[in-house]
Amino acid sequence: MNLFNIFYEKIVTLINTGRENDLTYNEIRYLQFTNLAALVTAFAASNGVFIYIYALIYLPQQEHNPFQFIISLILVLTSLSVIGLNYQRAHERAKDLLLIAPLIVITILAFVSQKETGDYLYFFLAPVGIFFFLGLNRKSYIWVAATFILFLGILYYQANYPPLIPLDTASVQINYNATLLTIFIVLSVLTAYLINTNHNMEQKLTELLEKDHLTGLYNRHKYSIYSKQLYEKALKDQTHLSILIFDLDHFKTYNDSYGHLAGDDVLKQISAILQKHIQRKDDHMFRFGGEEFVAILTNTPLPNAKILAQKIHQDILDAKIEHNSSPTHRYMTCSTGISSAIPNKNTSYLSLFEQADNNLYRAKKEGRNRVVA
Repeated sequence: MNLFNIFYEKIVTLINTGRENDLTYNEIRYLQFTNLAALVTAFAASNGVFIYIYALIYLPQQEHNPFQFIISLILVLTSLSVIGLNYQRAHERAKDLLLIAPLIVITILAFVSQKETGDYLYFFLAPVGIFFFLGLNRKSYIWVAATFILFLGILYYQANYPPLIPLDTASVQINYNATLLTIFIVLSVLTAYLINTNHNMEQKLTELLEKDHLTGLYNRHKYSIYSKQLYEKALKDQTHLSILIFDLDHFKTYNDSYGHLAGDDVLKQISAILQKHIQRKDDHMFRFGGEEFVAILTNTPLPNAKILAQKIHQDILDAKIEHNSSPTHRYMTCSTGISSAIPNKNTSYLSLFEQADNNLYRAKKEGRNRVVA
């Protein structure tokens, strides 16, 4: 592992400081962005520290003003304290500190020693951060109004009065160049993070739309889309399309006897078994509803579909999920109906599905725990 990877992992660890399993997706994103913003603020504030050290070493003939060093160091430590508060799960205090610390420090710098160093950018970004962290509410409106009034006061003061402790010309130029470079880096990092966050949110929304939250299988909505697409592709290619409908035997009585939480665990176990047998790219397994699952297999004739169903049946039995309330077997079993055909223009997907559904009905009527094709 190279140094870059080690550094990257350390940054990711810091960004995830305070993350707990009981946080919601949005709370995790806010936490991560707060930690990232704290790291970026500490990085930006470190400019003042390094510039002072640089001036001590390379500009020894000039008089050195320690004020900017001290105030920048305070902001670095304060920003890192934000991560500490998140670690202690004081998330609201962390957000307040992240907003107020840069505001106080940059305001002091603007009045005391700086004039043209790029710190104005903070006042343009501040409303975005305030609304992002605090939301659209009375508190955030007060924050934004106070920041705007303070900014106007700084502009008026700097237009009419000199800094109280002015920096020398060389330090101002170094400060200005370093600040512009920092702004570029900060905006690049935050933009990359927001783009990545947006991408992750899109993926999350897609999963919520397409996948069953309990089992992780595709849901009924995705089934409606894929079933049509796969049928049309089989019709075009003139290949076999097989449909398998699995129904857990006496699952209602299982819930009544063992409880719904135990029933949920069974659904997860069964889903894992079903998904294990769906390996090809164009084959898909869906949770159709309740304890019913549907598999659509492309380019699969009936004998192959039946062999696959029998393997799934055996795996479910081998899992030995106790079901003492079942009149069929002491372990959990399932019934399966199968249909398979090469689609033609005179038939529809619905007719193929109805054939599988009728075979499922026969499997139940003939005693369950069987495959009917």
